[in-house]
Amino acid sequence: MHTPALHQISRQLRRSAVLPTLLCSLTLLTASSAALAAGQVDTPDLSAQNIDRLHAPILPPQQAVCHPVMMEGTAKSSGFSGKVLIAADPQARVVTIQVTDAGPANFAMGVSGADAWVKDSGGVVRQADFEGYRAGLVSDAYWASGGLMNTCWPAEMHFLRSDKVNGVRADVFEVQPEGGSTTQVWISGKTQLPLRWTRRDEPGVATTSYAAYGKGRYLGIPFKQSWINRDGNRWDLTFNKVQTNADPLLVAAKAQAAQPLTADYSIDGGRSTTVPMRLTEQPHVDVFINGKGPFNFLLDTGAALLLSKTTAKTLGLKLTGSGSETGMAGVATAEKFARIEDLRIGDAHVRDQYSAVMDARSTGFDAQTAGVIGYEILARFTTTFDFPRQLLTLALTPDSTLDDHDALPFALDHTIPAVKATLNGVPSYFWLDTGYNGTLLVNRPFAQAHAEAMPGRLYDTGASISGTGGSGAIKLGRIAQVTLGNVPFNDVIAYFPNFSSGPNTDSEFAADAGDALLTSSVLTFDYRTRRAWLKLSGTATPPTLARYNKTGFNLQYKEGKGATVSYIAAGSPAAELGLKQGDQVVSINQQGISADTVAALKLSIKTESLDPIRLSVLRGGKVTDFEIQPQAYIQ
Repeated sequence: MHTPALHQISRQLRRSAVLPTLLCSLTLLTASSAALAAGQVDTPDLSAQNIDRLHAPILPPQQAVCHPVMMEGTAKSSGFSGKVLIAADPQARVVTIQVTDAGPANFAMGVSGADAWVKDSGGVVRQADFEGYRAGLVSDAYWASGGLMNTCWPAEMHFLRSDKVNGVRADVFEVQPEGGSTTQVWISGKTQLPLRWTRRDEPGVATTSYAAYGKGRYLGIPFKQSWINRDGNRWDLTFNKVQTNADPLLVAAKAQAAQPLTADYSIDGGRSTTVPMRLTEQPHVDVFINGKGPFNFLLDTGAALLLSKTTAKTLGLKLTGSGSETGMAGVATAEKFARIEDLRIGDAHVRDQYSAVMDARSTGFDAQTAGVIGYEILARFTTTFDFPRQLLTLALTPDSTLDDHDALPFALDHTIPAVKATLNGVPSYFWLDTGYNGTLLVNRPFAQAHAEAMPGRLYDTGASISGTGGSGAIKLGRIAQVTLGNVPFNDVIAYFPNFSSGPNTDSEFAADAGDALLTSSVLTFDYRTRRAWLKLSGTATPPTLARYNKTGFNLQYKEGKGATVSYIAAGSPAAELGLKQGDQVVSINQQGISADTVAALKLSIKTESLDPIRLSVLRGGKVTDFEIQPQAYIQ
C-alpha cells in the first residue's frame, strides 16, 4: 500500500487464506482405482428431462450414496507438490479436505453439520463464522461428500440451460445444498456425470473441474480434479487410493478442527510489547526479518504478509513458486513466495512463515514501504491500535481493563474482521480495514440495493482509489450517521467506487471502514474470542476526516507548454467562480508558471491548506484573475 496523493485514496490488496472451491463427486465404488477400471459405469440419468420428471429425490433409492469414504492422492499448486486427503460421511454431514506438504498452497477445512473451520498455510485455525463464507464451505463439503450422487444431503435443484464444456454438450443446473450457498453444476449429456461446478466466492467465482472417471459396476468417481479459487490459483489433484465404507469414527476424527500452532509465536520476556506507530495516513511499524532491519511495514487488518521484491532481494530471500492475488479493481496480480524464519515487531516474534512477494508497482507501495503485515499478527496476538498516541501494542492476552460489556463482536470474512454496523439506519456488516486510508468505502451492490439511504448527491472531485491490481474513479457523498456496533459517527463523507469487479462488488458486506474514520479511536482486536473494543478519544462524535480537493480544480503541467486546468468539480469553489477545464494558467499566486510553482500548488491542495489561491488565466485572448478560497463543499 502506498501513501496516496490527495486525489488517490489507496487500499491494500485483500490477501487472505482463500480456500479453493472443492468438488469431489464421490460415488462409493471399490477400494482401488484398478477395480474401478474393470467394467462400465452404471450411472443415474441426470439429464434435464429426467430431473424434471423425477423431481425429488433426484436419484432412485437403490442408487443413493450415503456411505463414509476416504480418498488420498497428490496435489500440485503454485509450483509446489504435496498430498491431498478427502474424508466424507454424507449421512452425518461430516467432511474434511486437507492439502499438506505443499508450502503456501497448504490448507485444510472441515464441516460438521452447520459448523465449519479452516486452517491456512501459516498454521492458523479459525472458525468460519461469517455467514457467506461458512455457507460456501458447507457447499464445498456437500460436493466433496457426493453432491448429486447422494440422497442423504437434501438440495434444491433447478435446470438453467444447456451449454458446452470443451465441446461436450452439458445441462447446467442450479444446486443449493441444505445449509450451503448456491452452486451451478454442468452435467455431461453423454455420461450423465458432472463435468464441473462453480460457486460465488464473493466477490469472485471459484470453479472445480474433474475428469478420469473410474469404470465399473458402480457410480463414477473423478480420479483427476482441478480446483481454481477466486484469485485464479489452481490445485491439480490426482487420487490413487479410495476407501469406501470407511470407518465413520475415523472420518469424524479427521474432520475435527485442527489444533492451532502455539510454538510459532512469542514475546520476549513478558506478556506484551508496545512500539511506535507512524501514521502516514495508514499505520506503519518497524519490522525486523531474520534479524535484519528495521523495515517500514504497513499494518493492514485487510491483508496478510507481503514483501516487495526489493525487500526480498535486500534480505537475500529465495523466491519460489508462483500464484496470484485479486486486487482493488478485480485484476489478478502475479506473486512469488519466500520463506521467513523470524519476523519481529518490538519483542514479539512470529516464526516460520511464507510471504507473498510482489513487484512494488503492482502493490501500490511507495518507495518507503517495504511490505505489509496483518492477519498473521492479528490471529496470534491481541492487537491494540492507539491512533491518538500513535502506539501499537501486541499482547498474549487481552488487557484486563477491557470491559466485556463494551466489546464489539465481529466475524471473519475469510481473514478480514467484519462488524455489525448501520449506514443511515440500514443494517449490514462493515470491514474494519486499517489498510484503507479513507473514511468509508461503500460497496456498489449495497448502494444500489439501498438507494434511499444513500446521499442525495454524489460529487466527482477527481479522486481515485488505487491498490494492488489497479485503480478507478470514485465519487464522494455525505452520510448523516454511521454506527459500528453501538459507536456512532456523524456527518461522514464516504467514498463510492464504480468498479465492475473486485472487493467493492461484494454483496455480503456494505462498506470498508478505514483509518480516517478510526483515527480518533483506540482499537483493540482479540481474534481468538472474536471481540473488538473501539473507544473514541475525547468526543463521541469525531470530526469528519475525509480528505478531498477543497478547491475543486487541478492543473496539468508540461515542460515548454505551460499549465492548463485539467478538471473542474461541479459545485466546487473553482466551478462557482467560473474557472473552466482547458483554461491556460499564466501565473499562480503572482508567480510565473514552472514545474516548481505547479508542484507547490499541488502540495497546497494535498495538505488542504485554506489559504486562497490566485490564478491568472488566459482565455480567448484575455487574462482573467481568479481568487479561489478552498472550502468544504460536499453537502
